[in-house]
Amino acid sequence: MTPVLRIEGLQITAGAEAATPFRLDVAKLMLPRGACLAVAGPSGCGKSTLLEVIALFRRPQGAVRFQFAPAEDAAAIDLRGSQDRTILRQGPIGYVPQMGGVLPFLTARAHIAASLHLAGVAGSRAAKARLSRLAQALDLTDHMDKRRAALSGGQRKRVALLAGLSVPRALLIADEPTAGLDAQNAARVMRTLVRIAKDEGSAVIIATHDTDAAVKAGFDLTEIAQGRLAWDGTCMHGGVHV
Repeated sequence: MTPVLRIEGLQITAGAEAATPFRLDVAKLMLPRGACLAVAGPSGCGKSTLLEVIALFRRPQGAVRFQFAPAEDAAAIDLRGSQDRTILRQGPIGYVPQMGGVLPFLTARAHIAASLHLAGVAGSRAAKARLSRLAQALDLTDHMDKRRAALSGGQRKRVALLAGLSVPRALLIADEPTAGLDAQNAARVMRTLVRIAKDEGSAVIIATHDTDAAVKAGFDLTEIAQGRLAWDGTCMHGGVHV
């Protein structure tokens, strides 16, 4: 089976103009369908930048292979080319940034509905049912009609995450999805991501410092060490590779 994501020989650099200069060599990164991978490593090692490249907000430089397979019966797309990156980001590739916010003039429900409108499924009964299930899983059911001022910081974080999860994706990317959350809500978030992968066949990759919660929920764990990352996708469901 063709993996959802296959990267080989990717090099990412940030020079002196960056807050923390680094070089990251991704020898191999493969994500099968249903995989959940947590990428760990010290601050400034390139975790967030790697996710931005995978999410197509930065062009891959120097990659030998950078392929994305949007569906089981579709040919892999070479993401080094000039495909319409906006279409891919609005459809099969979903990205939740670490600092994702909630618009102050909308309720949580209306904020999340924007993602459904972009995907063209805002009126779908299935989309509404899925959103209701995820809101319950993230303990947001009673907060969906509140505006930002009435939400706690943790609730805002989970609303932003729910907006990113509101549409099924072939590849789901989240940067520090549990940052600022207490242990109980961090566990909720990790379990929800794993459940999406299992139920929908999505490949999920996150950057995190919360490695204990990730592994406990069922993520595989790999670490950026000495500027290098290699993951072949063979260790599944709670495995650790350093």
